[in-house]
Amino acid sequence: MIDDVGLRRDSLVRILEVVRGLGVGEGLEVTLARVAAAVVDVLGFGAVVVNVKVPGGGLVVSTATGPPEVRDMVGETMTHEVWLGLLDACERWGELRFHENLAEVDALGGVSYRDPHRTHYLSASPDGERRIWQPEYALLAPMWAGENALLGVLSVDLPISGLIPDAEQCAMLELFAGQAGAAIAEAARIGDAEDQQLQYRAVFLDSPIPTAMLGLDSTVVEVNRAFEELTGRIECELRGLDLTAVFGAETRHAGVEDRRVLRVDDEERWAHVRVQRIESAYGTRFVCTAEDRSASHLALDHLRLRAERDDLTGLGVKSLAMTELRDRLEHQAEDDLVAFLFCDLDGFKAVNDGHGHLVGDRVLTEIAACLRECVEDGDLVCRLGGDEFGIVATRTTVDGIEDLARRCVGKQSSVHGRMSVGVCIVPAGSGRTAEAVVEAADSMLYRTKGDGGGTWRSTVLGPAVGKLS
Repeated sequence: MIDDVGLRRDSLVRILEVVRGLGVGEGLEVTLARVAAAVVDVLGFGAVVVNVKVPGGGLVVSTATGPPEVRDMVGETMTHEVWLGLLDACERWGELRFHENLAEVDALGGVSYRDPHRTHYLSASPDGERRIWQPEYALLAPMWAGENALLGVLSVDLPISGLIPDAEQCAMLELFAGQAGAAIAEAARIGDAEDQQLQYRAVFLDSPIPTAMLGLDSTVVEVNRAFEELTGRIECELRGLDLTAVFGAETRHAGVEDRRVLRVDDEERWAHVRVQRIESAYGTRFVCTAEDRSASHLALDHLRLRAERDDLTGLGVKSLAMTELRDRLEHQAEDDLVAFLFCDLDGFKAVNDGHGHLVGDRVLTEIAACLRECVEDGDLVCRLGGDEFGIVATRTTVDGIEDLARRCVGKQSSVHGRMSVGVCIVPAGSGRTAEAVVEAADSMLYRTKGDGGGTWRSTVLGPAVGKLS
């Protein structure tokens, strides 16, 4: 479902912010509370029940948010087998499960779900098209630890809209459930660390978790098969190596970090590395576990890329331009000039009005391609919004920057032929903020438009008053 739905950038950014913080050095109880809060605050549901697997195979309602009748469910349990049967009986919405009759769910036994009072639900659809959400409905987001190995289930109710969730809301819930499951699993492992230490040796070799036994000097003594697969090396190649030769950075005892795995084949792999001290009859030993987080890093990189890219042109968005400009101003070399070019199409409204928005979109796409051709390696081209574009560039001379502005003005699409550019150039040590630089470039653009457009103007901002040219 996720790949088939175009998610809004602001929704992706909010989900990304929540996911970054989930399970980072937190216990299970805190992680569950953050998961429930995110479902309410970000995903748009008024009630959520978080069911988590406990020793013995059942799932217990660990956290519930919503009206009192929903919160009263905390502590109730249902067996793993009953949950699998329930999920199998539901209609599949991607990785989500939907059921129209909660009474049939209750008949399976275990948990008697109590709906919020009917006053919380709409009596009619405000737009007359989408179905309203009924008290009997159930929408479930399972979290898996493997095939048929159910880690937990998010059960949501009371969508804020009062209507059956649309495709985007369902895709966001599906995406979040996958990331939340990984965070819950990690938090549970942290909570069980002391018990796990006593069992490591018994299950060491066949454990699916990449594990290495270390000496007092942090060198590898013994590894299991999962560790060999993750690192791309067999035990005899790993034995005697320091962890810095395996994970690329110093991994201190009791430290917890994601590390780049240094493989001989250069395949990009990431691992969540934990090193723990164990006191045993054989003396002090250290155990390194390295959970493979490669898929998670890939998913987060994909989310970040989608959040930072304009859907129409493929250029970066304004927030990316501002971040890049701040970074260049902060790390500006003494001889470098940092510049922001504010580009705007002249009379673009007439294109939309006269030819339609499809043609307008084509013009924007063509202009984006033209600007890419104008810049050099290291420059950043972004779409600021509408028909406005921005370029962040670094040169050693004013002439170099103004030559870039001149090339941009000379570019045109097959339908639209004029562009105006306002330029702000900042020498090192100016102390200017990114916002001030963009504002100065915008002022130059405004003056260019006032002169009839189709050209460029620039200003050089020093430590005091800017000098116009």
